[in-house]
Amino acid sequence: MTDDSTFPAKYPGVFVAYDFVIPSYGWMLARVEAAESRIHILQVFAVSLTFAAPAAAKSLDPAISFTAGRFVIAMVAFVGLMVLGMWGRVDGAVKVADPSKLREQWLHLSEWEFKKNAVWWAGDHFATNRRLVEKKWWIAVWMLGAFLVELLFLFAWFVTA
Repeated sequence: MTDDSTFPAKYPGVFVAYDFVIPSYGWMLARVEAAESRIHILQVFAVSLTFAAPAAAKSLDPAISFTAGRFVIAMVAFVGLMVLGMWGRVDGAVKVADPSKLREQWLHLSEWEFKKNAVWWAGDHFATNRRLVEKKWWIAVWMLGAFLVELLFLFAWFVTA
């Protein structure tokens, strides 16, 4: 965007909006960390239960079969849950301002234009980061679904063994 000398008078809110630039990155980082934490907690809980359930079932019924279809389906659901979790944790990155680009492309700007550009880019980065959080949320929802499928089939496996 080219700067026009009348823009600061037309858009005096740039200075106020600039105060939200740095905090907006912190807010989104906290949301991304919360989404990744949710995925991690689901993985830890699923691993704990997946390894404990067969051991408990074997101690209660020494003749229980680990080749039963219901048990195999439960393990497939577990593997799916773990793959989703790994994908959810490694795919995507938080988008932040690049100080080298500021140095290379913004240092000649007036204070108003610098702040205007910072607000614009922070909004763009916020939208990108929001999509990342939403994707991680959906991955966690699918993981929870896979976990419920696993639990149902583990229960069915134990009850019908």
